[in-house]
Amino acid sequence: MPSYAFAQSNGLSLSETSPLLGNLSNPKLATSTGLLTTPQVDVVFAIDLTGSMSDEISIVKSKAVEIMNNIRAKVPDSNFGLVSFMDYPNHYTYPGYSATYGDASYGDVPYKVDVQPTSDINTVASSINGLTLGYGADWPQDYTRVLYEVRSLNWRSICGKIVIMFGDAPTHDLNFANYNFGGDPGRDGIAQTPDDLDFEDTISKVKEAGITVFAVDCGGTPESAATFKGMSIGYAEAEGTNGQYFLLQNASQIPDAIKKMIDELLAGTTPILLVHGFQNTSF
Repeated sequence: MPSYAFAQSNGLSLSETSPLLGNLSNPKLATSTGLLTTPQVDVVFAIDLTGSMSDEISIVKSKAVEIMNNIRAKVPDSNFGLVSFMDYPNHYTYPGYSATYGDASYGDVPYKVDVQPTSDINTVASSINGLTLGYGADWPQDYTRVLYEVRSLNWRSICGKIVIMFGDAPTHDLNFANYNFGGDPGRDGIAQTPDDLDFEDTISKVKEAGITVFAVDCGGTPESAATFKGMSIGYAEAEGTNGQYFLLQNASQIPDAIKKMIDELLAGTTPILLVHGFQNTSF
């Protein structure tokens, strides 16, 4: 994978080394490094289905096809996918924090793959319109688990990989940004075992996998901002994923927010890192 130093030494801008933008101005580099010569991107929507997200989900449902068509108008070779989540349906006790995270009777789950990345916009739109609200119980949600899992989606091996995360709360973590919202129990769903997840560590792994997060913060609190900035542009101990952060003032802003983030990406203001040859594996 070419580094920024490599790009600079060859007189290239970040946009010229972006896998989404390709290397149209430097075919020789495209051949020698394996970077794409045509724009290609996989975009996965990650949607918080807890009760407080009702307005935002309604807008995403009504505008899903428009949002995807807008992206495809900018990048014709675009695939789309969908994952959804509420929180772990159990009560957890961690040092300094004890709460019920979610409720199985409302259908709460920590993570669900609704549609793997596909070129079929109608399939993704249909799945978005079929989403139903859960509960979520306590305020924080399991964004850390969601980001941990999206690495193993069926991404195309060489492309721009983008997760558009919608949510309105902080993540479960014991100390990120000096907040204690309880730990993330991980895949085994049991607190304080070796597979518990750490937010900062997970963000580093997402970045290493070549995934960029566009974070749409629907909460507007310092706590949600810390989480959503941490997963995108970086905040406190979380390095971010070379992504973008958008503070939503009103649910109706969602289509324009996504368009703005894509436009800024194509303008080269948001670098997308390509992990050349990255393949899906078990994590």
